[in-house]
Amino acid sequence: MGTRYEASILRYKPADDITRYVSDWLLRHISKLDNSPHIEIEAKLGILLDKRSSQRLFISSVETEAVISQNEMRFIRFQSDMTIDQHGNFNRLLNKAVADLKGAVKYTHRYEVDTFYPPSRGEADRVRVSVDKKTDEVIATIQKKRIADLNVYNPSSKLDYRISLNMEVPAEMPYSDQDAIYSRDKDRMSYVYQAVQIDLTQVTDSIKNEKVHELEVELASSETLLREKEKLDNRQPNQFQEIVGVLLNNVRVLAKEANKFQR
Repeated sequence: MGTRYEASILRYKPADDITRYVSDWLLRHISKLDNSPHIEIEAKLGILLDKRSSQRLFISSVETEAVISQNEMRFIRFQSDMTIDQHGNFNRLLNKAVADLKGAVKYTHRYEVDTFYPPSRGEADRVRVSVDKKTDEVIATIQKKRIADLNVYNPSSKLDYRISLNMEVPAEMPYSDQDAIYSRDKDRMSYVYQAVQIDLTQVTDSIKNEKVHELEVELASSETLLREKEKLDNRQPNQFQEIVGVLLNNVRVLAKEANKFQR
């Protein structure tokens, strides 16, 4: 049996910088929202594009993951689309995980349509009505408010990622379909495993009529994170940073797997 090594001379393992940074970033923003129960925390895979060259961002002096400062994002944009081959490979990878984990992953496949309506009087954000195309059941009527984004440059993978904090506030049903601005069809496969939900989606926009392929990882329960934040605020033992780490681990492992795809 090999030697058991302590994590450090102080006998603890420090959190990696990105997990710590994202945790602190979320703490600040969630506190500003008065710990609203309507938060959504998600991470999308994609690529960071240099606006000047329209090519994927390349920073010659950086070889590992790095958070891009908001100031630098003036020259960079995040594109959440991926190729249809990458989408198919992720589908096969996640389906294999469903089989390997034998019932531990909850899988659903839904066909939905999102219809967007003008903001309610006095509001700035459009109203989104999501409907199950098979049953015509209204899944949700919300106003989605973007709060903050954090972009991570990931040069060791074919994919970068963006972490977003949003508010999904319940809204009243619009009065008439004639007021609709546009709609989008979504073919979505969801995989829920412990703290996270992974959504693999093909989106077709009614205006551009283009199909976009997306993969996002979100916390399955914002309530769980808020409970851990309350413990943290009260200086009690908590799992806030651990849960954030689980979200990041899932994003990172999927980004790494993209390097193994043949196409």
